[in-house]
Amino acid sequence: MYHVLFEAVLESAAPFVIQLYVMSVQEEPVSVIQMISFFTCLLNLAWPLTTAEVIFLQMEEMAMVKYKLSLFVTQVLLLSSRLLGICYFIFSYQRLPF
Repeated sequence: MYHVLFEAVLESAAPFVIQLYVMSVQEEPVSVIQMISFFTCLLNLAWPLTTAEVIFLQMEEMAMVKYKLSLFVTQVLLLSSRLLGICYFIFSYQRLPF
């Protein structure tokens, strides 16, 4: 089961990293479609984590819907705060001569 979670996270992380790289190296401002794609990649990154935790807990059906929704929102908020911090760091220090 853990290998499926690992594969799902790695599969979802690749588009997110590519979007972040493209937004950091392009000269023109970030477009709306790039922001939408970035947010969609974030949601795709949170979904495997939510699904894996629900499978590990194996809750009953009625409680699972509310739990899955709240867990998904929690995963999105946790990932977005961490990833936005990384984005801020990259955009703030992209002009350093390394």
